[in-house]
Amino acid sequence: RRAASVATFSRLLPPLSALLSPLSALRQSAIPRLLLLALVPAMALASKQEALVASYKAAVAAHQASELDTALEHYRACVAIKSIPAVHNNMAAILLSQGDKAAAEENWRLAVEGKPDYAEAHFNLAVVLSESGDDAKLAEARRHCELAMEHKEGYVQAHHLMGNIRMSQGAQEEATGWYAKAEALGGSAAAPAPASFRWEGVEE
Repeated sequence: RRAASVATFSRLLPPLSALLSPLSALRQSAIPRLLLLALVPAMALASKQEALVASYKAAVAAHQASELDTALEHYRACVAIKSIPAVHNNMAAILLSQGDKAAAEENWRLAVEGKPDYAEAHFNLAVVLSESGDDAKLAEARRHCELAMEHKEGYVQAHHLMGNIRMSQGAQEEATGWYAKAEALGGSAAAPAPASFRWEGVEE
């Protein structure tokens, strides 16, 4: 009875040749082409990553050599491939040094949008916003300064900057308290300036 069951089951299966015939119909020459087509996206991605790393290295080398126009050109090539917070931060520092505050502010915004815990970029953005004299921007500067301190413990410059912001908002007593905190952390009375760069490499 068992043999009969096996025989019945085997008759339900299609012949092996029927299963293999669709594969046999595919010409051998088509297989390499299909494989190549599958590899094209991966090859393109690898090429982009190589271009990104090369542009970043060239930008950092130029930036450290104070060749700012060249550095900016390479940084722009980087963000054209991929938005990277550290690159936007460095671009903003150059743009600010060239007097383009609006473009610097825009790039620092992109930096904190891409990396919400980026303390240095929050601080840099707060500095630029605090210098506008506009009440709304002062309030925004205060928020970014708070975020800078939240994400970097003992951030002396941010404590001092908060003193400046609160002084500009008319809260003199509170401002004095922030200056005292900055001094207790080892800070000086020098006004903070946005000049924090990142050289840690391109994020994957």
